[in-house]
Amino acid sequence: MNSKFLRLISLFIFVILICCTCRKKDDGTLTFDYRIISSSQYVYNLLDSKTTFEYSNNKISKVTLTEYTNGISSNNEVDIITYPTATTIHLTTSTTQGNQSNPGVIDITLANNKVAESIMNMGSEKDKITFTYNSDGTVNKISAYYYTTTWILSSEITYTYTSGKLTQVYEIEYSGTTTFESKFVYSYTGDELKEEIQSYKQTGGTWVDSDKKGYTYTAGKISKITDYYKSGTTWALSSSTDYTYDSDGNLIKESSPPDRIEYAYEKGSGNYLLLTNAFGNNQYLYPTPHKKSYNLFR
Repeated sequence: MNSKFLRLISLFIFVILICCTCRKKDDGTLTFDYRIISSSQYVYNLLDSKTTFEYSNNKISKVTLTEYTNGISSNNEVDIITYPTATTIHLTTSTTQGNQSNPGVIDITLANNKVAESIMNMGSEKDKITFTYNSDGTVNKISAYYYTTTWILSSEITYTYTSGKLTQVYEIEYSGTTTFESKFVYSYTGDELKEEIQSYKQTGGTWVDSDKKGYTYTAGKISKITDYYKSGTTWALSSSTDYTYDSDGNLIKESSPPDRIEYAYEKGSGNYLLLTNAFGNNQYLYPTPHKKSYNLFR
């Protein structure tokens, strides 16, 4: 995904691995009993950053990211989110470093209650993400563009499903006459995700396996993700991340020593998932707010 676009929304990266309790109404739609109010990231037991969420009419209205250096606040990012119409979302962001402020704007367009387009303006930078969906509501393709005198395609991500499960995510990045391709291939044991294998291919080259993730479940929830890297012809252990939930099913800690992220919730509902979708978030198979399926974009 376009790195310039993701820089603007760095605050959402810190809260990507969260899961909230949800239930179905009689009509089959999901309702949510809890919503995130803060996310705190620690490095070697020192607070590195904290993100807080404020709500209005059960929609996120303000997100504040504070970064710390040696326990002292160093940088701040504040997002103000408004909803001009039923099909538009407007986000104004401002990052403060020292005495300098770097403002930006994101405009999101919805269609059929899903994100159709997201456009970012930040100084001289202008980027766009568009979404297409399958008939069952799953995402089919995400396309990223940057702007010069016209929109230029920079990358595309295509999603493949088998029997209702996400089985491959393929991305191609364009840079002049060269391309960089990557793909994630998924395997399952019953309904539980077993493995993710990542590979890449340079222009004119062949596919090379690079990374693997193994998924462990406890009581139907992802409790550990183990990372491996390719060493010759074998997979070597790289690191692992443990996930801890409270009695209501909310993810309260994500731990990968020496780092950890802790989450706090309150009773209520929100639209966190809709906003993260707008930024082309591809953490589709991790615990995420308001999601119980394996596919983030359902």
